[in-house]
Amino acid sequence: MKIWLIQIGEPLPLNEGIRPMRTALLARELGSRGHEVTWWTSRFDHHTKKFLDTPDNYELYPGVRVKFMRATGYKKNLSPMRFLDHRILAQVFKVQSRLSEKPDLILASWPSYDLAAAAVDYAKTRSIPIVLDIRDEWPSLFVKKVPEKLQPAAKLALWNEFRIAKKALKNATALTSMMEDLLEWAQDFGERGDRDKDRVFYLGINDFSKVELKPAPTINGIKEKANGRKIITYIGTFGDFNDPTKVIEALKTDSGEDEYFFVFGGDGPLKAKSENLAAGIENIAFPGWLDQNQMLQLLKISSFGLCPTPIRRKALPNKSFLYMAHGLPIINFFDGDLKRLVDEHGLGVNLAPGEERKVLKKLRDLKISTNESLNKWFDEHYIYSRFSSYLVNINSSF
Repeated sequence: MKIWLIQIGEPLPLNEGIRPMRTALLARELGSRGHEVTWWTSRFDHHTKKFLDTPDNYELYPGVRVKFMRATGYKKNLSPMRFLDHRILAQVFKVQSRLSEKPDLILASWPSYDLAAAAVDYAKTRSIPIVLDIRDEWPSLFVKKVPEKLQPAAKLALWNEFRIAKKALKNATALTSMMEDLLEWAQDFGERGDRDKDRVFYLGINDFSKVELKPAPTINGIKEKANGRKIITYIGTFGDFNDPTKVIEALKTDSGEDEYFFVFGGDGPLKAKSENLAAGIENIAFPGWLDQNQMLQLLKISSFGLCPTPIRRKALPNKSFLYMAHGLPIINFFDGDLKRLVDEHGLGVNLAPGEERKVLKKLRDLKISTNESLNKWFDEHYIYSRFSSYLVNINSSF
């Protein structure tokens, strides 16, 4: 089959330091099965905020080529420029897709909802099955960013965006997601009548035991500073929805410096604020953005993984699977699937936004059990093999 994957937010695994994520793993699996895969993406890297100079029609894996589209780029994740960038990409796709050989099936990630909507329109006019892979509640999530009393006005202002999103979700052949709550949101938002083809495929846990680790002076320095204390690690974006600043503020009252050492790895718009808040706290480190080798080295010496959020939100963040892959108990602030997994399988401790000062007390009382069945259920090879077969079946039954 000829398959188009449309995803503009993931980092392309162009070198060993970049960990393959959902689209890359699925693309690799599909390519290994002999399918001809084209990954449509932006030339602008969402994480580094830089344009890539990688050649167009780049072969990422055998059978997998990357097709780049270009727009404006942006400096902040939540900004008018990002909105404009995504809207331009949707228009670029409309033009370039007409000039490309027709695929047998399309899988488009959500967000970007406007690019996904353009893909749905293209697929419907050419009688091609299209699956939308739901990663976030755009544009509903934008409304949650304003005070509650202003949310009706915000929803009215975004009326056209809601219309675009609802139409795309309703007209897709099928929906997939990496969590039940997100899939249910998309089904309800799109007022989907037929939900029989919709499925959940978790992100998956990689077997990192086979990865050859190289010396990492930065991580060795952290281990020395920790000096035997248990390391609590956060790896991710310092952003509005994955915001560690409330946890850092709580450490000003009790940092647990005799028992614990906190590491906040990653980058983002709230990193400078986080570092300023941490001034004077001895048992804390900010190593910055970590490549795969550094990340694995850090997780190897960690005792806990942190999943913070400042608002009540149902999500299953990528970092939770990284933590599970390394057997780390999770300190979780999210609702939904992750909260249920932590409760049902004894994977750590659940807290709610506003309870950041309870972190250390909960850790001191924590008792962890393990569930070996999770290893297969979340194994990435198992998941993406099933995902690939699912897409083939969607095409054959269309």
